[in-house]
Amino acid sequence: MDITKRTYWTAGLALSLLIGASTLIPWAHIFTTTPNASASSYTSQAQQQNRLAHIQNKQALELGLLKTPASYFQRQHDAIGFDYHIAARLAEELGVELSIQLYDTPKALRHALDTQNVDMIATELSANSIPSDTVPYYTVELIAVQTRQQPSAQNIEALASLTGVKSTLSSKPNRALTKLSVNTLTSATPEEILTLVQQGHYDYGLISRHHFQVLSPFFPELKATAEVNQQPLQWHLSRHKNVDNSDMIAALKQFVATQQQHIENTASTYFAPIKRFDLYSSRAFKRHWEQRLSLYSADFQLAAEEYVFDWQLLAAVGYQESHWDPNAVSPTGVEGLMMLTRPTAREMGVADRRDPIASIYGGSAYLAGIHKRMPESIREPDRTWMALAAYNAGYGHLLDARRLTAEQGDNPDNWAQVAKRLPLLTQPEYYQHARYGYARGGAQAVYYVEAVQHYYHALLWAEQHWGSSAQLVAMAP
Repeated sequence: MDITKRTYWTAGLALSLLIGASTLIPWAHIFTTTPNASASSYTSQAQQQNRLAHIQNKQALELGLLKTPASYFQRQHDAIGFDYHIAARLAEELGVELSIQLYDTPKALRHALDTQNVDMIATELSANSIPSDTVPYYTVELIAVQTRQQPSAQNIEALASLTGVKSTLSSKPNRALTKLSVNTLTSATPEEILTLVQQGHYDYGLISRHHFQVLSPFFPELKATAEVNQQPLQWHLSRHKNVDNSDMIAALKQFVATQQQHIENTASTYFAPIKRFDLYSSRAFKRHWEQRLSLYSADFQLAAEEYVFDWQLLAAVGYQESHWDPNAVSPTGVEGLMMLTRPTAREMGVADRRDPIASIYGGSAYLAGIHKRMPESIREPDRTWMALAAYNAGYGHLLDARRLTAEQGDNPDNWAQVAKRLPLLTQPEYYQHARYGYARGGAQAVYYVEAVQHYYHALLWAEQHWGSSAQLVAMAP
């Protein structure tokens, strides 16, 4: 079985770890395209061109990224990813639009750079022998990852007698790794490196700590061991006789210097340690995904078409509510796959709450109704996150939280700000002045939205890469 196919259910779950990024770049200024051989026109010019002037003249920065969770991920209304986020801020500073082109392998990413199909690429992978000008914007630790059954290598010397593997842009050996026996692969992503180690093909893999931090909850049998060295996450601009990179290099260096705090804050948001998903919850999600989702995915898709949601978002709501169990019952009396209360079921015309199809349509209609009631000033994706919070805690409590957010000087149309106020509605000094009173589920609603986002990203990533849930089940290890 193809390594890539075996690893993507974990990659999808790992993507859910990235949702903590609360500062999003306006989606209207971002374009994602399929790699195009004619995307850039530097080499067609007879005389030397200034790269920065070329980017500004065409009003677009074309950036190549490896298709990996830490770099870029697209949702229904926006996109996230550390490399994407920093590049979006760069494009904003340059006054141009950002065009993202995604590549499946390091080899394909390098080819895009060499042939100037993009203006530049962003990567942490080593690039020996590649003729490019580079500007680093963040530093990551390169670490060894081993199976838990192996003795831990405490330093680079302990790795010398073992065989390792590393994803790279260039197959030429990295001088910093000359003491090690490392197979460098230009066709493997960081997720696939972990899979190779997990399956016992190599004694260890070399991967950045921040990539492993994103993926480690879903490779619980692997552990981080020796720190090998520090490596830069950097932009690469290809060198060509017809292109002058000097002004662009200066602009990139100035951006890094002036935006260093923003870069650090963004990194801490994306790569903070994750405690929400433990081994048990990860295994449970995979098991239910394999055994249950295919029974209801078609109904989620039909409901999504009718109510204009991603079907994976509706499926994520269903999983958070009941683990896709149509017979689920809570101690408070809510029932069914979407866990509808009696009043909600009656309002939505659901006669039998344990009918999974009726429950999916009823829950989807109810969520759509809340979504529609939201003030027009609330834009996506905040609109969807607030609708989910109201779905869980009640629309009135969401209104109270928005009022409190405004009273405290923050933006009531921003979900991250409102999420800070919902838990306050359990405290007398706040709920006594709230129109809808004590919000028993205030903090729970925030957790609920985060959990739905996690599952939504897991399902969306897998669907974008491998099609229907039936195919995903067949590809699971």
